[in-house]
Amino acid sequence: MIFLFVGVAIPMLILCSITYRATLLFFAVRDSCIRAAKAPTYTEAQTRANNSFTRSIAAFSEITGTQQIRILVKPVNGSAASVVNGPIAQAALNKTDNLYFIREVATGTVSPLIAMKGGYFGMSIPGLTTAFNVTFRYDALVENPDGLTE
Repeated sequence: MIFLFVGVAIPMLILCSITYRATLLFFAVRDSCIRAAKAPTYTEAQTRANNSFTRSIAAFSEITGTQQIRILVKPVNGSAASVVNGPIAQAALNKTDNLYFIREVATGTVSPLIAMKGGYFGMSIPGLTTAFNVTFRYDALVENPDGLTE
């Protein structure tokens, strides 16, 4: 009976908690990306994304991370998309042939419910005995492509 509790029940509880925390981090990325996509300018989008992401993960001490936003340009003809790191030049903006997205990439660390010093039966397992590193990416369609130049 003790083997079932220690060997199965506790690890399942820990894995459920880390999945829940990773889901919270994904929702922080999604929400901040959507807020950035609604911003009137690119600089405002950076500010909104940073504030929203920081506020969302600050409520949880077991979740840490950083985020970056970029502009994703997808041609409507189906050719390869390109990623722009900053504002787009006014001459390069082509709303007829391209769709513009805000892409947010967040790298974070999610800690388990119970940190087991020394591992689990001598093993160090990310997500079960130690923190788990995750990377999330989310794209949201820009509502005001003209603002991507500022």
